[in-house]
Amino acid sequence: MKIHKKLSFFSLLSSFFLLVDNSFAESPLLIYGSLENGRRGIVFLGCINCNKFDDNSLSNRFGDFGSRFSDTSIYNRFGNWGSKFSDVSACNPRATNPPIIVDEEGNFQGYLTLNRRISGIVIDPRIIGACQ
Repeated sequence: MKIHKKLSFFSLLSSFFLLVDNSFAESPLLIYGSLENGRRGIVFLGCINCNKFDDNSLSNRFGDFGSRFSDTSIYNRFGNWGSKFSDVSACNPRATNPPIIVDEEGNFQGYLTLNRRISGIVIDPRIIGACQ
C-alpha cells in the first residue's frame, strides 16, 4: 500500500511538471467552465501552461485566474469553480459538469475534476495546486 501511494505521488508530481513547464507544451492548455444553476454558457477560467506573467495564466497569482480571491479562479474555494459544493467545480468530487481543458484549437483534452466517475480523460486539479 505504501509503495502504491509513493508511486501515485511521483506520478502526480511528474504530471504537474509536464503541465506547467512551457518547454513541454506546444499549445496553450485552456480551461473552460459551465455556468452554474442551469444557466447556458461557458466561462474562460485561464491557461494552465502559459507564462506566469501572462494575464490568463493560472500561475499569475495577481491575475483573474490565478488569484485565490477572483470569481473566475479555480483557486477560489468559495467561488463556483473552486468550491467543494458547486456542480461546476473542479474541486467537487461529485460534480457532474466540471471544467474542461482544451488546446488552443479547441480540441478536448480532458476534464479538470476530482470526480473519478466522470467518463473520459480526467485530470486531477491538485496537480496544478487547486482544491487544497
